[in-house]
Amino acid sequence: SVSIVEESDEYYELIADLGATDSEGTELVHRISRVSPALVTTLFSVDSTTGALRVHQPIDYETMTNDGTIVVDVEVTDNGGVGENATSVTSTVTITVEDINEPPSFDEPSYRYDIAEMTSAGPVSSTPPRVTDPDAADAGQLQFSLHGLSESPIFTVDASTGLISQDGSLDYEAPSVSSACSIVSGKHSCTFVLEVVDTAGHQDNTTIHVVVENVNEPPTFSKIACSTSSLVACEDFNTISIAENICPGISCSQTIANLDR
Repeated sequence: SVSIVEESDEYYELIADLGATDSEGTELVHRISRVSPALVTTLFSVDSTTGALRVHQPIDYETMTNDGTIVVDVEVTDNGGVGENATSVTSTVTITVEDINEPPSFDEPSYRYDIAEMTSAGPVSSTPPRVTDPDAADAGQLQFSLHGLSESPIFTVDASTGLISQDGSLDYEAPSVSSACSIVSGKHSCTFVLEVVDTAGHQDNTTIHVVVENVNEPPTFSKIACSTSSLVACEDFNTISIAENICPGISCSQTIANLDR
């Protein structure tokens, strides 16, 4: 039996000599008579003269259907493999493909999400960035985290799924420095990194760009100053009280400003 590591890019000579001999000294001819599973048949070859068995390209453990075990039958025939007197014998070689933990990888180096300002708290997208991890042992065990943000950021991530959410405070006119947001050339965007780590500590990352879209918000009034007369009282934003028989000419108004964002 022989063991090889999956996904290795080395050219393997698995067995240099299968040990076949012929007491009559006739020419021996080797050939592969069977490979199981059949889907990897084309990966193997045998030198017809020496019997050297080789594998020609990396084997992926995750594509195997029988726990990484490959069985190769090599038939050797004497008398040059010809004539009615030729006899043959078969040797079985069991090859074990060793599984290694492969790193996860994001399908894209970066992702962009467009979202309107003041959108209610929730995910920035219905689906998280897609990650591929060929190892069955890592299924459901990947961990996600955000990097490049300061304390109290607008964005958070579900550590188990990678789904990114925002807290509902995205404001086009007031980019959040703690969430790596800025306005450049008239575009409000937030840029940070999403990292994924598997059970073996292998990691990958992708860059997240969240573009905040401007929404035309209604104008609002803002009180700036109130009369200083003792006969006028500004009780609140919309209410002004004045004394009876007030002398003409005393201001009975508040100064307000019209703000439109």
